[in-house]
This record gives sequence, C-alpha cells and structure tokens, in this order.
Amino acid sequence: YINLKEKEMADLYRNMDIFISSSLEGEGFGLPAMEALASGLPSILTEISSYRNFGATGDFAYFVPTHRPDRIAEGVLAFVKDRGLRERCQERGIDVAKGFTLEKTKKDLLNFVESLM
Repeated sequence: YINLKEKEMADLYRNMDIFISSSLEGEGFGLPAMEALASGLPSILTEISSYRNFGATGDFAYFVPTHRPDRIAEGVLAFVKDRGLRERCQERGIDVAKGFTLEKTKKDLLNFVESLM
C-alpha cells in the first residue's frame, strides 16, 4: 500500500486480526509496528532494539527471535488460543503507543539536541 490517507490506514489496521513484523536490526523506529499497537492489534514482533525500545516491560507484544518463522507461527497460535494473552497485549500496546505522542517526541528530540551542546 502506497500513499494511503490516514482514514484508509486506520481502516486497514481495523480489518486485521494480528499484526506481524519479521524485521531485522536496522529497522529504524518501526512506525508500522507502533501504528498497529496504537490500533489495539495483538502484535508479533521480532526481538530487535527498535521494538524492544518501545517499552521497558516487553509485555505489549509477543516477541520472537529473528529468522525464526516457526516462532512466529507459535505466536499466531498463542494469540488464537489464549484470549487473555491477546487482550493483555492489545491493552498494553495501546498504553505503550500513548507514550509516543508528537509532543513527547518533540520534547525528547529537543532535550537530546540540547544535551549535545
């Protein structure tokens, strides 16, 4: 999908049951994963620093090692079979995403730039 409007992107996420990202290190911030968390999607994410840095506890997603499609499949089955796990990840994902507002991001960036001076 290219150049989706904000509403179209929200509709796309609303029509998903589970979000899966098998990204490797070097991903950058990981905006699609953050959007999925903000949308309340139970998410399966690889254990890369970009995603781990979203939150200290790691309880907001089902984390799997990189290069392990078998573990991704286990995550899908875990979400399908365990409603409690799915709901906890949905709730925590929304909580984590709330910590990444535009205002907070601007403040953090300004603080970082000031620390360099």
